[in-house]
Amino acid sequence: MAELFIKQAEQYAEGRPSYPQELFDFIASKTPSHDLAWDVGAGSGQAARSLAGIYKNVIATDTSPKQLQFAPKLPNIRYQQTPPTMSIAELEGNVAPQSSIDVVTIAQAIHWFDLPNFYQQVRWILKKPHGIIAAWCYTVPEVNDSVDAVFQPYYNIALQSPIGNRHVNWWTTSIQPFDFPFEPVDGADHTGPFQFVIERLMDLDNYFTYLRSWSAYQTAREKGVELLSNDVIEEFKRAWTEDGQDKKLAGIYKNVIATDTSPKQLSFAPRLPNIRYQQTPPTMSIAELECNVAPQSSIDVVTIAQAIHWFDLPNFYQQVKWILKKPHGVIAAWCYTNPEVNDSIDAVFQPFYNFSVETYWEPARILKENKYMTIDFPFEPVGGADHTGPFPFVAERLMDFDNYFTYLRSLSSYQAAREKGVELLSNDVIEEFKRAWTEDGQDKKVVKFPIYLRIGRVGNV
Repeated sequence: MAELFIKQAEQYAEGRPSYPQELFDFIASKTPSHDLAWDVGAGSGQAARSLAGIYKNVIATDTSPKQLQFAPKLPNIRYQQTPPTMSIAELEGNVAPQSSIDVVTIAQAIHWFDLPNFYQQVRWILKKPHGIIAAWCYTVPEVNDSVDAVFQPYYNIALQSPIGNRHVNWWTTSIQPFDFPFEPVDGADHTGPFQFVIERLMDLDNYFTYLRSWSAYQTAREKGVELLSNDVIEEFKRAWTEDGQDKKLAGIYKNVIATDTSPKQLSFAPRLPNIRYQQTPPTMSIAELECNVAPQSSIDVVTIAQAIHWFDLPNFYQQVKWILKKPHGVIAAWCYTNPEVNDSIDAVFQPFYNFSVETYWEPARILKENKYMTIDFPFEPVGGADHTGPFPFVAERLMDFDNYFTYLRSLSSYQAAREKGVELLSNDVIEEFKRAWTEDGQDKKVVKFPIYLRIGRVGNV
């Protein structure tokens, strides 16, 4: 099996989607401690990277050294090539001692395993009694009716390969028909499957890269069969370009109205078929709201990302209550706070941040600094909640030094200082950041952005 993946390792690393943060948050909520995770069948590190943002250390193993070569190098991940089968002694030597692992994760891989032998290893290595095993897969991609109609016969042919019949068909049933001899985690009365959704914005080349990363595609090529023939590619092209949109996103809402006071900001927004962008004035009457946005009681959800602290809240809330469906329409407002990298970088960031806040930020920013805890939010809790938040989440992004500085330069305080002729990122400050960034020898790092959400429903107003 490793030989098969060697041929597709680069395409796999480029084409495979990352997994949603909600999945990792769910897993992490079930492990009492977050010291050590073992990611099995790690491939090019899609899951290991996210685990590294939660667990102090991650051991990521795979039988393919080529796959591991494309995995992100992070200071708290140890990558280890392992043989297809291991004795307990080899398990201890390659991975970790007995009863030392908080969680064993298997992303899109458990269907390849010798399960009785693997489960014996899992039971040996997990902490008792609360160690967790979590295995997941994703099924076929969904774009739109036209593209999916071309995909289905292509997919059916791919399944006819021996490797497709044996394994791919197995995981399309959402990991239900296989032995999983473990107890439910706290708060659950079964072991799953629990459902999550991945969304990824793709152009046609991205989509083809994903299709070519399949093991069934690689197996067919080994046998001299090109599943993505010129005719098939042309069918996909016709379906993909049918709506005139180069990129696709399987969205949650049928239609989205996205408003901003800045036409310049909106000019950089992705053009998707179900999003209408609308420049609006800083304040609107109800008549203007109906004209620019939507009629009364017609909106399912109003979202405000990193912006509500700038608003005239009494006027805005009046509009929200007018436009939301009653009684279950929802308002959701969130912000993120300071980025967190590591102790060295954060120690340089803090004085830079403190000076910029004290000197160049507007007073309204204090609401964001307080994680929206003190913001007026006159709405009812949503179903299943007894308060309106803030509910914590974490966004993670793999950044190099230039990415990090691009983020710093996007801060409103940095822009305000530049307007006054002050360069907050002086040469001395840049050098301090550079020294801290290069201290661990890793060019790229996982940067965490804590997110705080206020959410409520309108009720019968």
